[in-house]
Parts: sequence; structure tokens; C-alpha cells
Amino acid sequence: MHAKWAKGSNFRKKPMAFQFQSVRQKFTATILLMALISCVSGALSYYLFRQNNALHQTQLMVNQLEKNLQQATQQQTLFQLRGRKKETFYIQQETSELLAMDKSLSAIDATLSTLEKDEMISDQQLQFKINRLWLLVGQYASLTTQLSKAYLERGYKSYGLEGQMREAAHALEKSKFKTDQIFLLTLRRHEKDYMLRGEKKYIESLHKTAETFLQQVDQNGDAARKSYQNAIKQYVRFFDQIVKVDTQIGQDTESGIRKEIEVVKARIHPIVAEIETKITERNQQLKTNSQMALALFIIINLLAGCFCIFFISKKVTASISRLNKAVGKVMIEDISTKEIERQFDDQSRDEIGSLNRSFKKLMLQIKQRETENKAQTEALEAAAQEDQNRQWIVASVNELHRLFKETDGINTLCKNILKYIIDTAQLNQGALFVKQTDEDASNMELRACYAYNREKFISEKYELGEGLVGTVWQEEEAMYMTDIPTDYVKITSGLGHATPKHLYITPLLHNGTVEGVLELASLTEISPTAMAFIQQATGLIASIINSVRIQEDTHRLLRESQSQAEELKAQEEELRQNMEELEATQEEIRRLADKKSEEIKQCRQTASLKSLIIEEKKSSTSEQELQAH
Repeated sequence: MHAKWAKGSNFRKKPMAFQFQSVRQKFTATILLMALISCVSGALSYYLFRQNNALHQTQLMVNQLEKNLQQATQQQTLFQLRGRKKETFYIQQETSELLAMDKSLSAIDATLSTLEKDEMISDQQLQFKINRLWLLVGQYASLTTQLSKAYLERGYKSYGLEGQMREAAHALEKSKFKTDQIFLLTLRRHEKDYMLRGEKKYIESLHKTAETFLQQVDQNGDAARKSYQNAIKQYVRFFDQIVKVDTQIGQDTESGIRKEIEVVKARIHPIVAEIETKITERNQQLKTNSQMALALFIIINLLAGCFCIFFISKKVTASISRLNKAVGKVMIEDISTKEIERQFDDQSRDEIGSLNRSFKKLMLQIKQRETENKAQTEALEAAAQEDQNRQWIVASVNELHRLFKETDGINTLCKNILKYIIDTAQLNQGALFVKQTDEDASNMELRACYAYNREKFISEKYELGEGLVGTVWQEEEAMYMTDIPTDYVKITSGLGHATPKHLYITPLLHNGTVEGVLELASLTEISPTAMAFIQQATGLIASIINSVRIQEDTHRLLRESQSQAEELKAQEEELRQNMEELEATQEEIRRLADKKSEEIKQCRQTASLKSLIIEEKKSSTSEQELQAH
């Protein structure tokens, strides 16, 4: 083992013949490499050509499939329009349209069978689509067969149910009674109206007329007329059977078998289009890959040839000149690591190559140290700038909080807040909307508007979901727009007109409730620092507006309470005065009542005295009369 390792060590120290130390060996290797690349390029080009041709054949089959589908649907439409009205259809149960459609469907079936086995369609999605298409085509063929059978059963003119119905009508026409002829004409008119328009009201009209007809025949005892009852019933029965078959077929493409056929057709064509698109994309991709591969091999061959010529002609002088230029460029200019790798890219085994690799290693170490120092410096600067921005945001928010403490009234507060935000964030225009709520509804009312260092006085209100302000209010999410219509912002400076290019609208949220909306506009892009300041300020602004609104509501309620207390006090004083007057009135009434009672008492005593005097007078008169007698 030791001997083998020693032998292997000596073997690695010695230069081997196939390590291409000499220029001749490298030239020979280059020629062989070019030949190998050419062979590989030719083989790959032939393979790609065969693949492209096979995929082209597959695409032709898909195109033929689409063509056969169109022919089948066209023949099916022609059969519905005129084929079902041909006499040969009811005699032979076949028409040229049905035969052509069956031929197209057979061709589709053969094409799908070939596509299913095609090696170019190995994609599972394509296989699934082909199987799905096969099922839909079979369903389409089954539905067209049902349609032809239904039309065969329905008949036309002298065939099928319509022919039997006509025979029943002809039997009715033999009646010599004028009334029967009138009823028959009415029935045929309703029949023709239904055949032309397919509306249900004509069916009902025909049934009513037939019932009236039968009642007329029953009322008339004539045996000749009663013989037409069976003909009438038979006529109506055949008509009802035709209506039933028409319902099965469908009056239009929105009902019956015709609707099912249209649904299947609507499913078939997108699948064929998807298969065609998929194969076309693969064909185009294969062409692109072939072209790219061919171009790549051509470029590789050219580069290999140029390298061989350049290497043989200027082996030594070019290497030394390149090394000299690389060292000079690295010493003078600040270049990247990739550029250093490119400048010192010399893999030769001679002394120049060794010197080149030593210089490259040295320059890479120097560049690495410079990169590390630069990264550390940038990290420190970024941290310092971030800390400065954070301090600025905190100071600005604190200043906004101080502004709230020094402001009285929500209108003045909104104006001061909006002016402070626009000035601090270095914006151009702004508007502050505050939510106003009453018993019926709520809206966003403009409380402050500021533009180009001037206060603007405009009046605007937005309902929930109305405009951008109402949208932000509804969605409770900020909106940043960089493409603003020229007529959106109507506020301009007195010195001129300039439409802002950036618009930022954010809701003022407090405890999950939108208290207002802040709309800001700028001629230039809003910086991330200013955006962060605005985001932190919105919560404080919402809290401030809510606090001020609560304070105003409290003051208003206090004033209303004081006013009500004063009114209650006045009412109480008035009530007290009324009570005193009432007591005085009651006292006077009581005094008058006592006086009146005393007078009545005296009157009673006087009356008693008078009655005693009168009785005494009477008694004395009686005594005198007795004495006189």
C-alpha cells in the first residue's frame, strides 16, 4: 500500500502527455473538440427535425379534426333546416346530410384514435382532453341519432304523426255542415299558428275549440254529425303527440334535444381549440429550441476556431500583454470581482498562467476586503439613517400630540393638523374629512383643505362607497395612486396650475371604527419616511378627533343639561307661585264660605223668630176671635 501511494505521488508530480502542456497538443485537442461539437450538432439537429416533423403531422391531424367537427355540425344544422323535410328521409330513414355527418363523425373517431396513440402527445393533460373530447363526440353522435329518430316519429306533411293528423283533418273536411267547416278551419288555423310560432297559447286555443266542437256535436242529435267525434278526438290526439315530440326536440336551442346538442357543441369546440393551442405552442417551442441549439453550436464552433487561431498565433505575447493590462486596470480602476475573474482568466500550465493565477488570488483578496469594509460602512450608514428617520417620526408625532393639546375646537384642530402634516411630510395638497353621523345616515364631510401653503374653503361630502374617499372609508384600507387624472384635483395655487402626480388616501381608524379620511397629494413621490410618519399619525389623528368629538358632545350635553335645569328651576318657581296663589285663593274662598255660612245661620235664626212671631200673632188672633164669639 505504501509503495503504491508513493508511486502515485510520483505519478502526479510528473507532467503527463495528455495534459496538453504544449501548444501543438492544445491545437490538436481543439480541432478534435470542434469536430465532436459538429457531430453532436448534426445529430441533435436531425433529431429536432424529426421531432418537429412529427409534431407538425400531429398538428395537421388536429386541424383536420377541427375541420371534421365543423362539417359535422354544419351537416347537423342543414338536416334540421331542410334534410328532415325531404321525402327520402321518411322512406329510407337516411338523408345526404345524415350520411355526411356520420362520415365526419367516423373520421373524427379515427383521428382521435390515432391521436391517443401518438407519441408526441405524452402530456397527461392532452391525453385527458382527448379522452374527454372522445366522450363528448360520442354523446354528440348519440344526441343527433335521438334527434333524427324524434323527427322521424314527428313526421312531415304526409308522413309520421303530422301525416296521421292531416288524415284526421281530411276526414273532418267531409262534413257537409257549415258549422263543422268553421270549427275545422279554426282548428287548422290554431294548428298552423303553433307550427309557425310554437307558442303554448295556440295549443290551449286548439283544445278549447275542439271541446266546443265536441259539445256542439253532442248537443245536436244528428247521427251524421256525431260520427265525427272520433275523428275530432283522433285529430287532437295526434296534435298532442306532435306537441310532445316537439317539446322533446325543443322549439329552439334553449330546450329539448337541440339544447343538449348545443351544450355538447359548446363543450367540444373549446377543448379542440385548447388541444390545437397546446400543440401549436409545443411546435413553436420546439422550433425555437432547434434554432437556439443550432445557433449555440454555430457560436461554439466559431469561438473554438477563433480561440485556436488566437492561441497559436499569439500564445506568449498575448498572455503577457493581457496580464499587464489586467494589472494596470485593477490598479487604476475600481472593478468588480467578476471583472477580476475575467481579466485574470488564464488556465494555462506554464509560468505565465501561474503568475496570472497568483495575481488573481491577490486581487480577489484585496477586493474582498474592500467589499467587506464597504458593506460594513453602508450598514452603519443605513442604521444611522434609519435611526434618524425613526427619531424624526417620533418627534413629529409628539409635536402633533402637542398641537392637539393647544387647539380648541374640531374645525381649528383639523386645519392645524392638516397644515402640520402637509408641511412636515413636504407635500402640496391635502384634505381632511370627518365622519358626521345623524339618525338617518352618515357621511364624510370636508373639515379642512390646504393647498400650496394656502388654506382653501370648499364644501364636499361623500357617502359610504362614493368616490375614492367613500371607497377608502368602506374598505378601511389606504390607497396610493401614481396615475391621477388631470381633472381629479381641483385645488390649485394662485400662482399657477400644476396637477399632482401622487395621491395617498388613508382612513383614520380608532378602535376599528373609521373616524375620518385623510387625502394627500404631491407633485413628487412620497418618501417611505413620510409614508411611515403618516401611517403612525393616522391612529393618533383618529384618537384626537374622537376625543375632541367626545369633549364637544360632553360640553353640548352639559349645556343642554344646564339649560334644562334652569328651565326646570323656572318652572318650579312658577309652580311655587301658582301654589301660593292657589292657597291664597283657597283661603279667601274658605273665608267667604264661613261668612256665607254665618249669614245663612243668621237668616235661619231670623226666619225662626219671624215664624214664632207669626205663630204668636196667629194664636193671639185666635184667642181674640174665640173671645169675641
